[in-house]
Amino acid sequence: MPADPSPPYRISCPGPVLDQVRAWVDRTVARGLRSFFLDTLRGITERLSNDPLAWGEQQYHTSGHGLPVCSAAYGLLHVTFAVDVGNRVVFIMGFDLMPNSPLQDSSQM
Repeated sequence: MPADPSPPYRISCPGPVLDQVRAWVDRTVARGLRSFFLDTLRGITERLSNDPLAWGEQQYHTSGHGLPVCSAAYGLLHVTFAVDVGNRVVFIMGFDLMPNSPLQDSSQM
């Protein structure tokens, strides 16, 4: 009998990061990209929940706890995150829009 699969990683995201994502969701509606953006978020969530270290490129370790900090890109977004393997938690540190994203303000282009 195969071993039980590991439970998914929990994802923790600070309020200011969630606020930025919500602002981008609002912008996607006006630009006709809501479905694509939500697919991007689902894809990121899937990868972070199941195997974040295999998906992201490790950049450095946090001071203090020594958690690996990784970055990865998917769809319209680049995400930076730390992974607590022992507790199976991913800490999202931030999102950035990909270069030349249709969601950038005209002042950012």
